[in-house]
Amino acid sequence: MIENLSDYIESIIRKPKLLETIPTELKGHKEFVLLLADTKIGKMADALQGFPKSITDDKEIALKYTAIEGHSLKHFSDRLKNDKEVVLSALSATGSAMKYASEDLKNDRDFVLNAVKVRGHCIQYVNEKFGDDDEIFFEAIKTNSVSFKYGSERLRDNKKILLESLKGNCAMIAYASNRLQNDDDVAFYVIHNSPGNLEYLNNRFKDDEKLAFIAVGKSGKAINFVSDKLKNNKELALLAVSQDAFALSVLKDEFKDDEEIVSKAVEQNNYVFLYASQRIKNDRNIVLDLVQKDGMIFDMIGEDLKEDKEIALTAYKNDKNVSICFPTSIRNLIGKQNIITCLEKLILKEQIESETKPNLEIKNKKAKI
Repeated sequence: MIENLSDYIESIIRKPKLLETIPTELKGHKEFVLLLADTKIGKMADALQGFPKSITDDKEIALKYTAIEGHSLKHFSDRLKNDKEVVLSALSATGSAMKYASEDLKNDRDFVLNAVKVRGHCIQYVNEKFGDDDEIFFEAIKTNSVSFKYGSERLRDNKKILLESLKGNCAMIAYASNRLQNDDDVAFYVIHNSPGNLEYLNNRFKDDEKLAFIAVGKSGKAINFVSDKLKNNKELALLAVSQDAFALSVLKDEFKDDEEIVSKAVEQNNYVFLYASQRIKNDRNIVLDLVQKDGMIFDMIGEDLKEDKEIALTAYKNDKNVSICFPTSIRNLIGKQNIITCLEKLILKEQIESETKPNLEIKNKKAKI
């Protein structure tokens, strides 16, 4: 027997892999097992696998372990999996521990009622008849709104229960009956509290211009769920990108090619330029203005403009890290030279050549005459 349990526990804390090689004599040592629980290290409960019945059938040990890690219930005896106090202890740590409870407890109405008051979503692991029990189901969603999706068809058509569930999680509208998804009160609540869930409401709400403006005014990306007719509304699109620049990503291609809308989006966040049309990404004036404000936008512009030395220089002056985005052609021209000096010289050279070219053409024409 290891004489100093505390020292051995400290060794396990320093090197958790020792959990895999616990000496046989310690696996049946109650004091050691209780001390092990206090470490709360990862996979601590899994170490119980293979421990003798004197340990896995000990209620004191079970209560301590399950309160720390609910899933440890699976390692205890059938007797303890049928013990209400032990199972409730496991549920206090995690609702999914209910799947390890005995079938008797999963069918015990009084116990299930108490259980859902601790962890509402444990209702998914009990007898399905409780998903149609008004009292149990209502208590479950009060504890955890997500429990709504485990209810019977009848209860998911109950307006009072749905509204209670929506208080905690409006996404539960997705699991409501068609009748309730077409209910004015429900739609009003969802649109005002979680407009992104407009997706799950009846189509008539998606085609309501007034409601669409309310929804998009609260969540720009809600425009993704309005009717096709309203997706063509430029005013609504402008509102969407004003509320959330990244709403540009879900707009119609027509609006991604609209300079006013793209400008409004970029005002909020430069990086949504990624979602602009190729035509706009290749607009030299727009790109020059943007890289002057944020050099790294250079990485999102049209490939042809990346060859533009003035744009590259402007971007680099704003953010020197942008040089990693320069095309090979520009990197080769720069070589080991100072980037700013080199680009400025190249730009000046191009300007001189540009100004000289017309004069040369005129001279050549005169010479031919």
